[in-house]
Amino acid sequence: MNIMEIAQQNEIKDQAQGWTEAHKDVEGKNSTIYHPDLAVKGTQGSAQEGQAINPGLIVDVDAARDIANVMNEQSISAGLAREKELQRQAETGLDPEQRRNSELMDGVKQNFPNAVREVIDGKGRRMLFLEPPKQGDAGCVFLEVMTLDGVYIINFMNIGFPDKADAVDWAKAADIMKATKIERYGIPNKIRIADVITDTGIIEVARGNSLDFYVRNLEDASEVQILKENLIDAEKRGKEKKDSDEKAKEVTSSGAILGKLLG
Repeated sequence: MNIMEIAQQNEIKDQAQGWTEAHKDVEGKNSTIYHPDLAVKGTQGSAQEGQAINPGLIVDVDAARDIANVMNEQSISAGLAREKELQRQAETGLDPEQRRNSELMDGVKQNFPNAVREVIDGKGRRMLFLEPPKQGDAGCVFLEVMTLDGVYIINFMNIGFPDKADAVDWAKAADIMKATKIERYGIPNKIRIADVITDTGIIEVARGNSLDFYVRNLEDASEVQILKENLIDAEKRGKEKKDSDEKAKEVTSSGAILGKLLG
């Protein structure tokens, strides 16, 4: 990989608040980057061959942008968790199914930008949440989640609606879903609510002690067609929500207000 120009380095760092601060050690010096391919190392034959000569510089453009975007859109801690996950992937690699799912998520984000919300779990793993139907509409209790290990449909009925999704410890939920995935697609699996939610207020009013989830079979053409239709519908909902949010943020100009005051 080629080392980026300094201007590119600064551009990427500026994408995330606290990028440089997050990588300083207790003495205020830049710490090394976790991902082995991120730190710039001394060139072959030099006195610093193989050593990190400037850990503040990034080699892998895609990884750097990935981490910076997570820090900017979610939090510094989420970005650092993402960095550790990139290290794990660099060291152990992805199996064919995970590689396919990763590429699938990239394609979905590019082609259905309003349909999904990206979330980084506590272990730095990427997940995409499809924009769920409005409460009262068909399917409003279900949340479809795309992960590195598969696509899952989670039934939130026992605790309400998918608006409770942020209360879920998704690192634990993802591990449970991966471990309990069965070959008989369409048969519900269960996640114990107490295993993934610590909010006692939610637990106390739950209708049961578990959440059902289903595995979407991406080898089945009919299942892929359903996912496509769900993404198209989610794109429409997401776009409407985005337009509504932007309209709500609009500020009436001082001139317009003065016109009303003086008119």
